[in-house]
Amino acid sequence: MLVVGVVGSTLGGTLLVASVTGASVVRIPALAGPSYARDVLGFHPITSHSPSAPTPTPKPAGKPVSTPPTSKPSTPGPPATVPAQTPSPSESPSPPPSPSLSVAISAGAQTVRKNKTITYVITVTNTGSATATDVVIESHVPDGTTLSSWLCNGNVVQAKGATSFTCGALGSRQTQLRDRRSRALVRCERGPRGLEHRIGGGAMTRPRYRNLPIYAKILVPFAVLIIAWGGFGTAILVHGATSEARSRATAQLASAFDGARATLANEEQNLLQVVQLGSNTQGVAAALARGDGTLLRQLLEPIALNSERSDFRVTVRVIDRAGTVLFGLDTSVVPPKILHEPALTLAPILLAARGKTDALGDKFAALSPTDLFVAGPVRDAKGHGLGAVVVSENLAAIAARMGQAPDVRVVIFSLEGTQLTANGGPLPFRNATTNGVQVRVRVLGRTMETLYGPLDVRGERAAILGVGLTSQAVLGGIQGKSVLLTLLVGIAVLVALGIGLLTARAITKPVGALVGATRALAHGELHVRAPEGAKDEIGALAVSFNAMANEPETQHRTLEKQVEERTAALRTANAQLVRASSAKTAFIAMMSHELRTPLNGIIGFADMLSDPMFGDHTPEETRDLASNIIASGRH
Repeated sequence: MLVVGVVGSTLGGTLLVASVTGASVVRIPALAGPSYARDVLGFHPITSHSPSAPTPTPKPAGKPVSTPPTSKPSTPGPPATVPAQTPSPSESPSPPPSPSLSVAISAGAQTVRKNKTITYVITVTNTGSATATDVVIESHVPDGTTLSSWLCNGNVVQAKGATSFTCGALGSRQTQLRDRRSRALVRCERGPRGLEHRIGGGAMTRPRYRNLPIYAKILVPFAVLIIAWGGFGTAILVHGATSEARSRATAQLASAFDGARATLANEEQNLLQVVQLGSNTQGVAAALARGDGTLLRQLLEPIALNSERSDFRVTVRVIDRAGTVLFGLDTSVVPPKILHEPALTLAPILLAARGKTDALGDKFAALSPTDLFVAGPVRDAKGHGLGAVVVSENLAAIAARMGQAPDVRVVIFSLEGTQLTANGGPLPFRNATTNGVQVRVRVLGRTMETLYGPLDVRGERAAILGVGLTSQAVLGGIQGKSVLLTLLVGIAVLVALGIGLLTARAITKPVGALVGATRALAHGELHVRAPEGAKDEIGALAVSFNAMANEPETQHRTLEKQVEERTAALRTANAQLVRASSAKTAFIAMMSHELRTPLNGIIGFADMLSDPMFGDHTPEETRDLASNIIASGRH
């Protein structure tokens, strides 16, 4: 098992330990990096030690060696083999390390915005037969620093101050361990030559928000809040207005649908009244029994014409039991037209002609692709059915009365989905349930709000009725209001942002001037002062700063004056020293001259006494020379 240990990553005095099961421990010197909480520009180089050397004691982090910041981490150097060290007596004995094990350490530095990043990389390459299955994190920090929590394969591992913990199997290609406190990263990868473990320090950057300018700290939250609440409020208002408009649209559709069904029911009732009047007219039964079409016309034409209204024009027919038309008059045209038609074969009509009766009575109704029919039987004196009076109205005319409301489109479909008639334009077919179906459809480039439901004739489902309203008619007003509301909210947001920007500038401008004044003062420009504008806290701060800046300037002027005075005094003293030096020189020269004359005599007489070339001196000569020496010394 290959074990790679790291604690604190860039914490000073940390030991990184790598070992192989069955091999002696390979100890790596501590990374001499600064604490991750400090801004640094460089790192201390990593060195290795020989196997015979004792394990070095980690030293506290010193001042980092400055390196030029780069945008990318520096490329790690070539791997440096760190030989194994003889295990200490406290360690369990183990065989020599595998010759295929190599450990390399490199470090790089990069600059991330204004924050610095230190990256340490340790590469442990194992190309032997052993397979690493676990990563163990061990603590070897002299100052007592313990492990914090780590992220291992995406899961949080709480070290809880323990000296070591196991991350787990490295089954995937890459496993990551990250210290949640120091952000130190341990990454394990399978390399092309076996298993390679790379341990590196992650990005140790402080939160970026703290480094933002003051105006950004003021404006960004304000803008986010205004935009969020403005957008949220606009969305709520628009959604509420749209929902209300859709509710009104549903109500309009339901009203139009109910009105259309009521129109059909009224038309059916009107046709039934004409049928009852015609079938009960005296002489109709006898004429029908004889098949006298002329008499039937004389009897029924006045009834058909009297029932005519501007919006109600019917067609009256009389048929026998087989459905043969004996008389037909169409009042929907001017002048009314006598019809010559083939037999009517609609089942409900034939039931009426044959005198059949069901639970609803002996009057029957039916829909054809073009007309609504209502038929009533004509009986003889014994009550036997002789035929029927059939009254019909065109479906197009009925649909026109159904869709008299503005922007309403009415379409009648057969139960199979075939369009029978339409008023205002087509609609796609939707099979309706008992309660109806409301859908939004797209027809000829226009969006429609539609409602489909059953259409009953004589209490039975006979067709499908579709009613549609254009979305523009339903939602046009609310859409315009929504656009106006969005525009007003947008303007309000812009105004609020403008106010926020002005407020931020009102705060940051004097602060910026104050910062500039402090920088100028730091560079020795003692005359610079901060502008004292407003009477608020920032203005008070500027006044205090200027008062503080006056003191060093006053002290500077006082010092300059004192220096000038001292300089003048020094110049005077220097001139006096020069004059004293000149006098001393002259005095020494004069004294030298005065001393040199008798000394020359003394020296000459002394030479005569001591020099053999003058021969031996008599006592008298010796006394004379000595007397001369004494006389010269007293001169």
